[in-house]
Amino acid sequence: MNLLELARSALRDAPATGAASSHSPSRHWRIRRTEGELLDVIFSDALALTEVRAIYSDALELVRQDGEAGRMATPAEAEELRALIAAILAGDSEADRAEALAVALVDPEGALLSFRTLEEKRTEAARRGRT
Repeated sequence: MNLLELARSALRDAPATGAASSHSPSRHWRIRRTEGELLDVIFSDALALTEVRAIYSDALELVRQDGEAGRMATPAEAEELRALIAAILAGDSEADRAEALAVALVDPEGALLSFRTLEEKRTEAARRGRT
């Protein structure tokens, strides 16, 4: 099961507050997670609150953001995102990696924060597995 399938199979009953109480679909959501992380996430398609809950089942808060986020990536950011996505989604299809990159390039600051965090966790898990 790839990351996308795993995320879609997550529970749909995570708590939500604030602007996310509107069930209007949106591509851009702000997500506050139990670890204290604050993520700005842009999906390739607009998702309803229940769909975002399914993906982020550990969310403390889901807030639908109006409008499009951020700026386009610089060449250096795009290259780093390509490398991070290739490493993190190595087991996924080329189409999944291309979709992840396309979404990441729209909000490079949020994507870099998210993918760097995922890479740190992946690297730490691999390190623990070797010791």
